Amino acid sequence: KGLNPLYLKKNYNAPLYTVLLGDTTIRKDLSIVSVKTNKLSYLGNSFPVQLNIKAHQMNGANLSIKVFDNTDSLFNNPIFIKKSSIDKIHYHENVEFFISPDSPGLQSYSVHLETDSYETNLINNHDVFHIDIIDDRQKILILYSYHHPDVTALKHSLESYDQYQVDTEWVEKKKTSMSNYQDYNLIILHQVSDFSQIDDVSLNDVPVWYIMGKNSNLSQLNQIQNTVYFNDANHVFEFSDFVLNDNFSTFVLSDSLKDFLSLSSSLLVPFLAPELNNLTDVLLYKKIGSLDTNQPILFFSKSKQKEAYLLGEGLWRLKLNDTYLNNNNLLFNTFISKIVQSLLSDDKKKRLHIHYNSIQSSNARIVFEGELYNKNFELINYPELNLVISDSVDQVYNYQLNRLSNTYYLDIVLPLGRYDFLATSELNNEIFTDEGSFVVVNPNFEAKNTIANYELLHNLASSHNGYVTTMDSLDHLLQRIKDSSSFKVSSYFNYSFKSLINFQSILILLLFLLFIEWLIRRRYINF
Repeated sequence: KGLNPLYLKKNYNAPLYTVLLGDTTIRKDLSIVSVKTNKLSYLGNSFPVQLNIKAHQMNGANLSIKVFDNTDSLFNNPIFIKKSSIDKIHYHENVEFFISPDSPGLQSYSVHLETDSYETNLINNHDVFHIDIIDDRQKILILYSYHHPDVTALKHSLESYDQYQVDTEWVEKKKTSMSNYQDYNLIILHQVSDFSQIDDVSLNDVPVWYIMGKNSNLSQLNQIQNTVYFNDANHVFEFSDFVLNDNFSTFVLSDSLKDFLSLSSSLLVPFLAPELNNLTDVLLYKKIGSLDTNQPILFFSKSKQKEAYLLGEGLWRLKLNDTYLNNNNLLFNTFISKIVQSLLSDDKKKRLHIHYNSIQSSNARIVFEGELYNKNFELINYPELNLVISDSVDQVYNYQLNRLSNTYYLDIVLPLGRYDFLATSELNNEIFTDEGSFVVVNPNFEAKNTIANYELLHNLASSHNGYVTTMDSLDHLLQRIKDSSSFKVSSYFNYSFKSLINFQSILILLLFLLFIEWLIRRRYINF
């Protein structure tokens, strides 16, 4: 695994000698040399797969290539199949195809090669590859009390973008539970004002787009939100044109979109202006004939979450007008998408992140790196960060990540298999989580190619002023190295100096001899 050693620019200060090992006999064999694909893809997209297949001495055999989703435990329904004939002694083929996953998470696929001819090695006829499917689509729910062409226009417009997953629900059917409502990133309420028809819905944590019309219950609408208040519950609606607010700044409108809105059909809007609070920006004002008013029709506000209000119905007329003017709905779709994008708040950014590789090798340690942010999105690591890993048989492994600088770090070893993990940390009585999946696989590179590559060893040795030898000739190799002109005996001298005080015994002896000399001179020589 890795780069070809011939292309690695290594400068050795000695010749390179290689030893020939392995069997070079070419036997009948069909093998998967490699599987190339992305490490990750997005739900709703197709990702490419390239198979590199080789066969030796199997000319005339029939080949069948099958790819299975590993959720098919019996391998009865291949998602890709190709049949061909091997027409060469040394056969090579690159097979390319696309896979469209239908669920997020770590997906596993198997490749099987089948032939009607005998071969010596069947291990390299199978391979498994994995890809992490990410679902980053924003989930949008359109709730409506009455069947209306606006609902279809909104749904088709948003579904033209891959990043949105749009569900529609008639409140009379009562299909969705409260917990499911909280799974959505945005809720569009089309003339819904009576929540008694459905389970209790909390709109405090989800951005909401209110669309009001002549069928809205205005008295109940006054109770479920604090931005718009209608003094007259029997409000009269009328068709009216609208005009753009020149000072609108929530998002940018292109010139073509401004022209389209200025030429669009009228909406069915309230006759009298309601009381408004907490407005942050106004996009459209009501227009009466040629008179521009300051009565907002489409505007944004924020209380506990982002909100948008359309005091009127008739979006489907804008869509038809776009078709009439441009023979498509691109401008209408852009208009709706910009409103939705401004509501899809990023105020609650994810504050705990676990970085890891979704495909791990059994011959390497598994590394997890954690990042935890405070409210100001500054890296911190004083809270404990716990990691719970479970395998396919529900065996649980508990770990606590180590602190490293201002992040977290953990490296472990796990047996082969598929694993799910959940990381948790608590900060100021608030619990943060991150989860994911990974798989530990056995590379088993040797089983894919059983033919020793002597040519590579010869080229390596010759490119580094060495030569090849065999196991039986290792003794001769040592002698040839000694006899080589590049083999020279070298002598090295190392000089070091130490203070005499470091040698206490010698120092004491010298001092003693000096004392004896002084004593003799003093006593017998009078000196």
